[in-house]
Amino acid sequence: MPRRDPLDLFLDSIADANSTGAAMPETSYYPAISLALSAVGDTLSPKVLCLQHPSGGTGIPDFGLFERTLFARGDAPAWRGGIMPGRGVVEAKGLTQNITTLLSSRQVRTDYLPVYGLVLATNLRQWRLVDASGARESLDLAANTATFWTLARGRRPDALRQQFSDFLQRCLLWRAPLSRPQDVAFFLASYARDALIQVEEKADLPGLRTLRSALERSLGIAFDARDGEHLFRSTLVQTLFYGLFTAWAGHDHTRPFDWRAADYDLNLPVIRLLYNLIRAPQSLRPLGLESLLDSATATLARVDRDAFFHSFDAAHAVQYFYEPFLEFFDPKLRKQLGVWYTPPEIVEYLKVMTRKAANEPVMREVMDKLNLGYAYQEGPEFKAQMVRDNESFKTLVNKLGLKNN
Repeated sequence: MPRRDPLDLFLDSIADANSTGAAMPETSYYPAISLALSAVGDTLSPKVLCLQHPSGGTGIPDFGLFERTLFARGDAPAWRGGIMPGRGVVEAKGLTQNITTLLSSRQVRTDYLPVYGLVLATNLRQWRLVDASGARESLDLAANTATFWTLARGRRPDALRQQFSDFLQRCLLWRAPLSRPQDVAFFLASYARDALIQVEEKADLPGLRTLRSALERSLGIAFDARDGEHLFRSTLVQTLFYGLFTAWAGHDHTRPFDWRAADYDLNLPVIRLLYNLIRAPQSLRPLGLESLLDSATATLARVDRDAFFHSFDAAHAVQYFYEPFLEFFDPKLRKQLGVWYTPPEIVEYLKVMTRKAANEPVMREVMDKLNLGYAYQEGPEFKAQMVRDNESFKTLVNKLGLKNN
């Protein structure tokens, strides 16, 4: 049986509870929150357990988020026993609770943040992940209470399903060590997917049309009529976020990294153009992408660089990392484009074996008979062959009296 989507689990549970007419404004919807967090937590490694009203600690948060590796199967986590909710705690209120009031409440600010360091706060419609520095992640499922109930009782956009799942996964991983390329790729790709949604929602922005023409000229590509608009927006977002990673990978880390200066790390005109337009009030700033780029930058600041670059040769980081990034961002496009990274050792092995096979007399004889001798030539030899062939064709054209129009 396929795993149900976290958003559907959450909203279906809320709609079911509300349909009874007996639901309490807050506590009756706790199971919905637990279902959504558990659905995401079960996919992680190590898994994250969402435990309602765990014992011990300061006050009683609505949920504690625990790594499964910290306690034996069957044991009930108790903070007095030394087990802390390593991935933070959750404070939930009903739909009528103002999210700003919740974030500034005594429970969040005084009881939980000083002790547990990370709080996921929600009024069901709005979600915020906060630490001592402020909001780290945010998501609004609906603009107001009325549209939230419409969402709970009706159809949900696939894009929102992806956003909610990505948001919860980022929250559950915020405290996790960040060193594996696939984990870093998930974070950057999930921010990029959120950015693509925002670009799609404001597709009529005049600055996008201007940028499309500039990108076509800078990148030497043309976006055709059939899939052109979506491909342009996807290219824009990928260029922004993969450019961010590329700049970070080559950045002098004796200084703090900031995406606003990433164009200087790369020194690429197209990147400089994009980041300047993103900050320009009369151009692309209305897209609201700055906060997502800020979040991506904060994520990169958490990466254990030594462990990250130990996974592969740092010199090949940019080309290697695009494979897992595109796999998370758009797996269909990755398959369509055939983006697969081949380690240099494999490339060199294939090169040696191909050259060995090409030098076999029997193979050379067959290739020459098919007029494919150039297929096994190295660069200088191939170039000389092309010069000879060009001269031969020029001689043939002159003999036949053909004219070059």
